[in-house]
Amino acid sequence: MAVQPRKRRMNREEALGEIFADRDSDDSDFSDSEFEATVSEESEEEEEEDKGEEDKREEANVKEDEPENAHGPVRGNRRRGRGRGIRARITREEQERLLEAKWTSLDQDLQIPQFTATPRIQVQLPNEPSAGDFMKLFLTDQLFGLLVTQTNLYASQYKRSNPNLPRHPQANYWVDTTRNEMKQFLALTLLMGIVKKPQLCDYWSTNALLKGSVFNSVMPCNHYQSILQFLHFADNSQFDLNDPDHDRLYKVRSLVDHLVSKFKSTYIPEKEISVDEKTSVQTVHHLQVGSVWNKNVQSL
Repeated sequence: MAVQPRKRRMNREEALGEIFADRDSDDSDFSDSEFEATVSEESEEEEEEDKGEEDKREEANVKEDEPENAHGPVRGNRRRGRGRGIRARITREEQERLLEAKWTSLDQDLQIPQFTATPRIQVQLPNEPSAGDFMKLFLTDQLFGLLVTQTNLYASQYKRSNPNLPRHPQANYWVDTTRNEMKQFLALTLLMGIVKKPQLCDYWSTNALLKGSVFNSVMPCNHYQSILQFLHFADNSQFDLNDPDHDRLYKVRSLVDHLVSKFKSTYIPEKEISVDEKTSVQTVHHLQVGSVWNKNVQSL
């Protein structure tokens, strides 16, 4: 019986060249999906042939080299052929590479609106303003009133939801705070950024090696820790975490809106602004994020 000669099958490069050559003609109806299916079928056929030949060679080698015990030959792990995922990935990469060669770049001038504002401070200041005068432009009585209202509200909500608190927690001794106390709380918190001590309680220590600051004369340590525990900017009862459209910044939204409003109404910046930030090393989802201390300042 005469053996029919096997037809030569085109390799991937020839198939890709023919496909993309016919793609520009009007008569071509060969789609990308048909191309991927054809290449995938050819890859599977080649893989099955390679796998069958390799399995035969391995079985012959195993029969010659396998040691035998009482239960028969000991078989080890066989090495299979290359996976389909690698072939498919290579095929897609080749297709994308050829498509990229046909892309063209389109240059377009950016339309930047003309800067017409007048840079200036939009509020009245004393002839020789101090740091406190500038701080009052942003940390207003309205903001401290918001902090007092929401902090006292959260403390009362916490005590109602936890009626069986232990004997000595700070919540049992909570007394509603005032605007003056909230200003003192913020002042002490800012001072902690200048005066460094190992622990929070060390700022109120009577130890001769640690004392010497004004913390004891401004506010007791327990009351400071109570305000720190219940400090809030929004009503938690109005927040629905299960709402898909919930505001992710809800708990600080009132603070952010207040500060942004004050920034806009207080100062109009120059046309060119240097935008930069100090980055630090931090761990996010078990990935170490490096820091860049000498970043170039970008001008807008």
